[in-house]
Amino acid sequence: MVSLVSLLLLGTLGLCAAIRVALHVFNRRSRTLGPDLTHIPAIGNTGVFTSWISAFQCLLHTDSFLQEGYDKYKGRCFRVPELTRWIVILSGDLIPEYLLQTEYTMGKTAVTNAYHIPLFRKITRNLDDYFPQLRHETARLLDNHLRGDAVGPEWKPVVVSDMMFDVICRATNTVYVGSKMASNDEYVHTCIGYSNEVAKITAVANLLPSFLQSLILPFFSVNHYVRKATHILRPLIEERQGGRHDLSAKFGRDEQYDDFLQWAVSKAAEQDEYERDPVTLTRRILLSNFVTLHTTTMTFLHALLHVAANQRYVSILREEVSAVIAEHGWTKEAVDKMYFMDSLFKEVQRFDGLGCLTLTRKARETFQFSDGTVVPKGAFLAVARSATQLDDANHANAGVFDPWRFATAANGRASGLREPRDDLTHADPTSLGFGLGRTACPGRFFAATLMKMMLAHMVFDYDLAFDPKKARVGEESARPINKWFSGHCIPDPAAKVYFRKRVPV
Repeated sequence: MVSLVSLLLLGTLGLCAAIRVALHVFNRRSRTLGPDLTHIPAIGNTGVFTSWISAFQCLLHTDSFLQEGYDKYKGRCFRVPELTRWIVILSGDLIPEYLLQTEYTMGKTAVTNAYHIPLFRKITRNLDDYFPQLRHETARLLDNHLRGDAVGPEWKPVVVSDMMFDVICRATNTVYVGSKMASNDEYVHTCIGYSNEVAKITAVANLLPSFLQSLILPFFSVNHYVRKATHILRPLIEERQGGRHDLSAKFGRDEQYDDFLQWAVSKAAEQDEYERDPVTLTRRILLSNFVTLHTTTMTFLHALLHVAANQRYVSILREEVSAVIAEHGWTKEAVDKMYFMDSLFKEVQRFDGLGCLTLTRKARETFQFSDGTVVPKGAFLAVARSATQLDDANHANAGVFDPWRFATAANGRASGLREPRDDLTHADPTSLGFGLGRTACPGRFFAATLMKMMLAHMVFDYDLAFDPKKARVGEESARPINKWFSGHCIPDPAAKVYFRKRVPV
């Protein structure tokens, strides 16, 4: 049965088309639902009817539109059509210049009052201390999913998307809210439900003009998950706040509660009443879950599907993990030295990634690039991530997936040394997996450690394959095709991987 949200969305798309035609009659621009961008080259048709057709085509084939624009206008601005607006695309030398326009694209407040960023950086500083608990929790959670009640060396099929959302949510929340709450099934399901709902809203909101968003978006269940999470977290938050109404004083409990929630509570005590409200603090925890859960899970699944399709990858990773932990044990130092594992995830970000675009912003003020292009206030901008990272000028044989590309990069250098740009967490204009510049993901070091730790456990303790029969003779299997929608790249959510507990040699 078609859902109410689906019916509303279909009706709204038709309404959008009618409104666009009506507006065009009264305003002779080809795209009236946004600022005038006619001075910027366009990919697709620009007429009132034909641009609507191009917008639908771009929705289904965003990568093709962006690649065409990149090939024609590399290093310059161009625009592609969305259903309710044009979006300005950047590449080449304009990328770092674009990031210097933060005041114009994000506003001063996002830079000067982004107090969540230091909290994520505090996680990074404390990773060595968190590592033993994270290692224990991820190993326990993965074993519960991969073995369950099974006895003996039997292959077990697992829908890996469902498994990894659960494991990553519980693991990250040991750092966010403590291990006890991270084991609360109702809380975990609420965090996952909220994250999935926000992802849906993000996709739908991009299809709707702003005046219709307020009509459609309330039918989603975000507020339901916020209320549910607040009900669960309120007692914990009030306990952390010390049970006092006067929250201006410093708390002496950071040593007892050394997690993201406690840091947020302490920071909120320095803010106004709104920031100290348990509902606001709950929203911050949920937002942190969304940011971590979707990006980390999608990236991990992309990598896992590549590994499960190729037994040679499994062997190389297993050999590296075995050698490193034999020398360093299961420590953060060991994970940091898993260079082939690190390279795999970096190559996945480059080759698959989370979508065609990154660093999407809205211009808060009119500004001008060095090439003379003027971007008017209200325009949307983004960076051509896929086209940039699949450019042979930026990466040799860029169209080929090479999992060890960055692990072996030092072999081609006169120094023979590994460089910072080889690391998964390094961000530059040709490696955009974690963003770039001042707005680069502050939690990327935590995410990188978590992903490598989990995959290391899998290849060390388990055999894994899409087809056990092919795996037995070392044959490759076909990797499930990624799903694309509106420029978003999603690993097949229905993909099953077979796992079998390894017999100690």
